This record gives sequence, structure tokens and C-alpha cells, in this order.
Amino acid sequence: MGGTDSASVAAQRHRELLRQVKALKDEIQSWLESAMVSDVRQQYQTQLAALGRSLEVAVDQIQERIVADKPAGQVFKAAVAEERYLLWIRAIWDPFRVAFEQRTSGDASTTLKLADELVWACFYPFAERAGTRRSAPLATIANVAPCIRPSDMTRNFVNASLPAELQDRVNQVLKSLPMAILYLPPTVVASPWQLCLVAHEVGHEIQHIWADENGQSMVQTFQAELTDLAGADWNNRGQEVFADLYSVHCIGPAAAYTLFDFVFGEADDMQKGDAKYPPAIVRIQLANRLSTKLGLGTAKLPLMDEPEYCPAALGEQLDGADKIVDYVVGQQNPCLKHFGLDRAEFSSHALAKPLWDDKQPLSKPSVATIRQLFHQARVAVEDVTKDDDAETLRRNLERRVMDNVPSGVRAVVKVDMDAFSPIEKAFDEIPNDLWSRDA
Repeated sequence: MGGTDSASVAAQRHRELLRQVKALKDEIQSWLESAMVSDVRQQYQTQLAALGRSLEVAVDQIQERIVADKPAGQVFKAAVAEERYLLWIRAIWDPFRVAFEQRTSGDASTTLKLADELVWACFYPFAERAGTRRSAPLATIANVAPCIRPSDMTRNFVNASLPAELQDRVNQVLKSLPMAILYLPPTVVASPWQLCLVAHEVGHEIQHIWADENGQSMVQTFQAELTDLAGADWNNRGQEVFADLYSVHCIGPAAAYTLFDFVFGEADDMQKGDAKYPPAIVRIQLANRLSTKLGLGTAKLPLMDEPEYCPAALGEQLDGADKIVDYVVGQQNPCLKHFGLDRAEFSSHALAKPLWDDKQPLSKPSVATIRQLFHQARVAVEDVTKDDDAETLRRNLERRVMDNVPSGVRAVVKVDMDAFSPIEKAFDEIPNDLWSRDA
């Protein structure tokens, strides 16, 4: 029977699979072209180009593996495996696709534009000095699985539509890509000053980049210095402490205010630390004392010195925090000094009036001005007593940030397209029944 023999059946399945590969490739290419054209400020060109390259390599490798000159049974079996690869590529592409598409319309678009400016303002000093091959993190609103605080979920990505055993493989892929996604809670839309915690998350990304591109020596050195200064309790707290210190250098006392917003709670809980985090009260005090000693200003936080929250039992850990502050202020810390953050830019941080008084001028548009505006917004929240004030603050922050965006193309980051593992390489073994199982 013509067209029904084994070779014809295999050829038909082969053509069908090639159509699927071409359809995905065309879809990705069309989206990339549209996104790059709409990127008027050329703010995302690096991320888009790097993402496109990673996805293109993966799809091309699938296409290269597809052969028709095999028995029909083998062709069908191979096609099922390759279709799973196509689904995985979509799963990896999707968070980035959503992140860019959120910027084009809807309530999140304005907030994400603000987030982009703060992320860049915190990332730029490091990128300019270090010549990193990675891009600044890409912010997105976590609408599908909302988070309660900003988090770099590309380092530990969870997609509810994927079987649980695929999560580790997806994480491997995402870690190999030249940018991270920073997931933001939906609350930042109504309260954009909450974006201040972005500075902490950028500090984490800088640690990851430094370790990936220069080895673990500086990260390990910083951890060893903490232990020497503050004692054994601080043995594994280097990553969180570094991110807290980095955020203070970026946004001054707003870092302490923002920590207060996100970690304040009942007194007993505030006094409990663990291997990764100092006690919440110690974290807040560390950030505030550093800001004070750097001359950036002091957050006026309630209850921080009350015996209920700050008992004598925490004295040793607070002494350790003071030693860390003295060390950083003395500019002995090679990490923060290397990243080029200039405390002199906070000379005007004493007042938050620019966000209430539209006529008060700012300095010329710069990344420093962007960081100042977010600092001032969070400080100004302390004076908000009614919803109308909060809405005025939100509108003024949005307008003044966008009015003070530095001009020019953000091309300081030079991504080496061949430096990142192709997406496909993370998936070495494919359980045949994987996609038929429950997640």
C-alpha cells in the first residue's frame, strides 16, 4: 500500500517533528525581534541577545539530531524524546518571555521600569569595574506563584507545570544563562518603595558572578574575615551579610528601613538566628550602624533598642556586628571597595523633601540620583499618615525616577555568547514516561 509502509510512516513523523522545531524557532525569533525593536532605550539588548543565542543553540541541536533513515519505531521513540526537549526549552524560555512582556502593558509595566532603573543603578558600579560577562538581573512580578519578598528565583526556580524531578535540571540550565531573573512580590506595584530590597538581591547576584568568573577566593576570604572578626556564629553568614552591606552602600539607611519592613516580627523570633542568617535584630542593627558610620544617615526605627527586642543575651553578636562595621568603614574590605560604590553620593540623604516638593531640584540624571530617589522614597514613607499621601509619594517617585534616567545605551556589559552552556546539555537522560507522571 503506497504511503503506508514503515519508511513512509517514519518520514511523516520526521516531517511532523521538523515542523514543530521550526515553529518553536520561528516563535522565539519573532518574539526576540519584537522585543528588541520595542526596547527603545536599548536597556535589554544584552539580555535578549544572550537569551536568543542560548535558545537558538538548543533548538539547533535538536534539529541536528533528527534523522529519518531509521525504522519507524525508532523514529517515533526519538521524536517523543525530542518533543520533550522542545517542551523544556519552552519552560526555560517562558519566565524570560513573561518578564519582558510584562513591561509592555498592564499595572506591572510602570513598576518594572522603576525596578529596572534601580537594578541597573545598583549593578552598574560593579559591571563598569569588573567587565563582567553577565547582565544585570531582570525583574519580573511573580504573579503565578507570588512571593512575599524579592528573591533571585532563577537560582532555585520552581515551575508548577513541570514534574518535580525536572526542577534540578531546569535549575542547571538557568544557572548557565548569562542573566538572572529577580522575582518581585505583587505588593511593589502599589508600594514601589519596597523595591529597595532589590539592592540586597543585586548584592547576591554580584557574589554569584564574582565566584563564577574569578573563582571562590574573594567570597571565601570575605567569609573567613567575618568569622575572624565576629566569631564562630558567623561562619556561614557571609552571603547574606555581604548582600546587606552592599545594599547599605547602594541606598544608605533605606537598607535598614527595608530590612525592618521585611524581617520585623515578634521579639522572640527577632532574636533567633541560624547558620545562614544573623538574628533579624542584629541584621537591622548592622545595616543601620554601618549607614550611620559611613555618614549616610540613620534610620529612625522603633523598638530596636528596647530590652524586649535587644536583650543583653545578644550582646556578643551585636559586638560582632560593630566589628564588621568598623572593618568596612575602614575600607579594609576588598569586596565592597572593589565594587566602586561611593558613599559621597549620599550627602543629600538627610532630607526626603525632593519627593514631596516637586520644585526642589536634583543633581543631574545618574545612577546615583536613582539610588537617592529610592532612598528618599523609603524615608518619606515614615511621614505617610493617609492613603492620599502614599499615592502622592508613589506618583512622585515614578515620575522623578523616569525624569532622571541617565541617557545613553547601557552597553557596559559585554556578553561572551559562547561562554555559557547550551540549554540542551543539562538534559542528559530522559525518562521515557516522565511527562505522563504526576508532578
